[in-house]
Amino acid sequence: MSQRTVLSLFEEYSNLIPRDIENGKVLSLSVTKDYNRIIATIAFDKLVAFDVIEAFEQDIARAMSVKDFKVLVRYNPSLFSDSYFNDIIKFLRRCFPIVNGFLDDAEATYENDVLRINLKNGGYTVLKHAGIDNALPE
Repeated sequence: MSQRTVLSLFEEYSNLIPRDIENGKVLSLSVTKDYNRIIATIAFDKLVAFDVIEAFEQDIARAMSVKDFKVLVRYNPSLFSDSYFNDIIKFLRRCFPIVNGFLDDAEATYENDVLRINLKNGGYTVLKHAGIDNALPE
């Protein structure tokens, strides 16, 4: 598939595509045999709030009459900052339900390409065992 924007690929549903998402580059699209699940890997040139992505997923799933439509986001690493930490937690909760609670009130700092998370509610061993420490690509 040649690289297309979200807007050009889903132009039939343009009224459902938020401005923050419309110029994202669709890197891949996976569809299950029964056409009930679609996973779109989309690269963005700016950070997009989790709530915007989630609303888009739900709107497109309803419009396409599919059970599940998920977006796997890809960003240029230079965009990463600790100010995006709350959205990162939301993305992690979706993949790792065990995150719920352990990262509440946690503080994050990002320096020299290292994200440090200060847990306020314990759970380091549980989170490490679940593989959270490897969930964010380098």
